Amino acid sequence: MKKKVKAPVEDIPEPLEAPPEVTSQCRVRVLQQAQNPQWVYVLDPNGMGKLPVVIPRRLSGKLVGKQIFIEAISDSTGTTHRYVEGQPH
Repeated sequence: MKKKVKAPVEDIPEPLEAPPEVTSQCRVRVLQQAQNPQWVYVLDPNGMGKLPVVIPRRLSGKLVGKQIFIEAISDSTGTTHRYVEGQPH
């Protein structure tokens, strides 16, 4: 019979990364639904083409051709855009 050996308990270190911060908010028009139902493509407000935006699953297939508010979230890995409910402050 093998002897059970307990692993030492280690403290979990604090994350070194800063939490993501909202860098901008704007109103954009939805161009098309992405293959993944949680994403849509919108017209880039800077005129650089299309941007992928994450949306709530309940809104998939309902936003094409409509204007929505999005916010840009920046962290150490880059910038992501997400849908904002209602009108931003």
